[in-house]
Amino acid sequence: LGVFGKWIYTAPEMRDTIDRADLIAETAVQIAEGARVQAREIAGLASSMSQSQIANEIRTVADRLFDSEMGTKYALGKMFYNMADNYAMQNNVLIDLRDVGQKLHDTASTLKTDPFAKAFGGGREYLSKIGGRAETAFENAAERGLRNEYGVGIDEMMAQSGTDSYLDFALKLIKDDPDANVFQATISETEDVYRAFRDYEAKERSFRVGSIVKDKDVDGSFSSIVNQAYEDADPEIYRLTLQARESWETNVGEQIDATTLAGEARRGTVRRNVKSTSAEEGLHRYKKNKSPATPFVELSDKIVKYVNEPDADKRLILQAEIEDSRRHVMYFLSGGEQVNGQYSINLDNMQRRVNADTASTMIEILVQKRLIADYETDLEAITKPFADPTRLTPDDATIQRSKAVTELARRNNYNFKRSARLREVEEMLSIPVTGSTDDDVIYYTPLPSLVKKQRPDQFTGQGETGRTVPGGKFQTGQTYRALFQSDTITGLTRT
Repeated sequence: LGVFGKWIYTAPEMRDTIDRADLIAETAVQIAEGARVQAREIAGLASSMSQSQIANEIRTVADRLFDSEMGTKYALGKMFYNMADNYAMQNNVLIDLRDVGQKLHDTASTLKTDPFAKAFGGGREYLSKIGGRAETAFENAAERGLRNEYGVGIDEMMAQSGTDSYLDFALKLIKDDPDANVFQATISETEDVYRAFRDYEAKERSFRVGSIVKDKDVDGSFSSIVNQAYEDADPEIYRLTLQARESWETNVGEQIDATTLAGEARRGTVRRNVKSTSAEEGLHRYKKNKSPATPFVELSDKIVKYVNEPDADKRLILQAEIEDSRRHVMYFLSGGEQVNGQYSINLDNMQRRVNADTASTMIEILVQKRLIADYETDLEAITKPFADPTRLTPDDATIQRSKAVTELARRNNYNFKRSARLREVEEMLSIPVTGSTDDDVIYYTPLPSLVKKQRPDQFTGQGETGRTVPGGKFQTGQTYRALFQSDTITGLTRT
């Protein structure tokens, strides 16, 4: 039925999978659209808002963007596990989690020195050390096993013993009856325990390159244990679980690796949906510089530095940093989808389109506000030598401002070269897109740039194949859109 990860589905299975995926996408788009609309509203009010107000509003937008995207990733990742769980339920198949746990324990290099019975007897202390969702999985498996064994009578038994935890009661029970099968797990719960032991072993072996690295030997030694349990239970469960695991790794595992935008924000989350903080602090609480907004703020800061930097050599360094930040942000926005080796946006996927629109608006708002602040700072610095502003009439103040602008141009502190650099940034942040046409640009970004009309070879890929430009390589025949619109900003440089 399955060969190297390619699966054959029946028509009902395919229809059910498509329906589930459509429902997930529809729900995610509703959340993402809220973030997009909020970002557009901020853009409309940005001129009357302070930098700190902008930063606070952007945090909430980024949180909503993050919630929408992560909700989709987890829902798609769980979808195939739900199929495996449903099949197992319909066929009365459950996994003996204690047996699996013992084999995983005996495989872990730093755990196997203690007998499993002794270690497992420690209950929550032992499982909390393993981490992940191991404790929750064993709690759920204990409840299921106890109810299957004792029915409704288990509630009275637990009340008499003064125990309100199924896990704790099951641990007491197996001390008197070591052969009792009271930890009966679903496929998803078994996978949670397998991943917890695998990650614990990887951490203990300290494979670190800025983060924990799970090498193939670690994963293989643990996955083979649960794979055998599935195959022994039912070959179809084994097939469905391998399919689900592959989907999970693609939709969740790779997407939340430690160096990714999603991974950093997920690991930096202190508490979700905090009720006791003000709205301006965002929806969730994060460790310092670990919120979903941080990469967008950092990218905008680099853009502003590039635009203001007169030294060509220093701009080359900043260009590399901008392109690296673009890849970091685009991996999150694209879901890992690529065209010609570059992360791309599928415009036929409404969530991808909405996410790109939101990100584009956030970046432009942040850059615009920073450049305005820099412009006003320069004005103040130039105006001050002319006269004491407190002694000027309103008309004189207007004249002085005009002189200041002229002086700025004369001193080359603020000039049209910055406008050209904004165009260069636009090219750096131009991304390949698939699907759709230019008919949608009234409502959604990223937009085709005005540069496209002036220099079409750079933005429609009609030029020389692989020609190097500031944003990388533009491929012949490939359509690109600008994640950052220089024309939104260039009015700031006009005097």
